[in-house]
Amino acid sequence: SRHGRRDSLTEAVRHHGKVFCLTGGSDTPAALCRMLCHAGLGQARVAVGYRLSYEDEHVARGTAEELAGLKEEGSLAVMMIWNDKARPWQRPVHGLPDESFIRGKAPMTKQEIRSIALSRLAPFPQAVIYDIGAGTGSCTVELALLAPAGEIFAFEIDEEALSVLTANIDRFALSNVTVVPGNAARTLPSVADAPEYAFIGGTKGNIPAILDEIYRKNRACRIVMTAITVETLAAVTAYYAGRPDYTLDITQVMTARSRRVGSSHMMMAQNPVYIMTAAYDPVPGGERSSSCL
Repeated sequence: SRHGRRDSLTEAVRHHGKVFCLTGGSDTPAALCRMLCHAGLGQARVAVGYRLSYEDEHVARGTAEELAGLKEEGSLAVMMIWNDKARPWQRPVHGLPDESFIRGKAPMTKQEIRSIALSRLAPFPQAVIYDIGAGTGSCTVELALLAPAGEIFAFEIDEEALSVLTANIDRFALSNVTVVPGNAARTLPSVADAPEYAFIGGTKGNIPAILDEIYRKNRACRIVMTAITVETLAAVTAYYAGRPDYTLDITQVMTARSRRVGSSHMMMAQNPVYIMTAAYDPVPGGERSSSCL
């Protein structure tokens, strides 16, 4: 349904041979057909039904590409979509190559760290996920691919990073991402959807306020955080020291990449990164709540 909701149409069509859709608001049949075309699904066959069961009932048929310029007869309609090339969804491998993304001056979580951090988060396909400090959007993109039937909220304050973030969302034709500009400590309350998972890559020094707001919405939210400074590590450990109902796991990851030097290769060390995973555990030392796994 796109009637007052944001269920992902493109991912549904990409992975199913038949999709039935309710339209509404700005998501008119023509607009949704243009969305399908942008996602490379322009050849999907579409039937649009207007005013069904009334005397002036009308059904328009064609491919998504052909109906992208359809003259609107109102936003309330139904669509039946057939995709003969649909492929069942498979969980993607974590850690797309860094070269897959448009880059800017804003920091980007590197492939190796991304792979480990997202495997620790392990969201289910229908999850609501917050990406706080989204930067250029490498984690946002991968989270959207991991949860194609879910909703990703990408929080970012830097104007240049927002531009690159939006460009990467567009590059991967993602329809399940909502960008939330501004300081996350202030914008988090404006998002009505409670997170089931959260990835935190940057907080501008507002870790306690951000974590408090996440847990206010869902105390069982599973959170993975990355940090390169010991000050951030100290702030996180201090926060959870007063929260015995959570378990905190900390891993330090150090990687090196090869660089060609003449006819040889030299390993170049990358900055060590702390990966911190916080999970709700109402019985410390006991069996962890299944809602966090």
